[in-house]
Amino acid sequence: MRDSGDWEGWLAFFLRGVADVADEATATAAAVLRMREDYRNRITEHLGRAAANGHRIMEKLFDHPIGPSPPCADGSM
Repeated sequence: MRDSGDWEGWLAFFLRGVADVADEATATAAAVLRMREDYRNRITEHLGRAAANGHRIMEKLFDHPIGPSPPCADGSM
């Protein structure tokens, strides 16, 4: 590109890449939201009166998917 001066070609290539990554990110975000709703439904169906605690834990896990486990284990959530 530097030698040929094909800025338009390089820009088109770059923008196609940006659009592809944006499409993949949108699909991934939609899949995560579907998964979250599926878990919410499972918690509601299977935990009965404890569902509120289950929902709180699930929300914390979705807010911070990587982290130490002690807050869940010791009840400090």
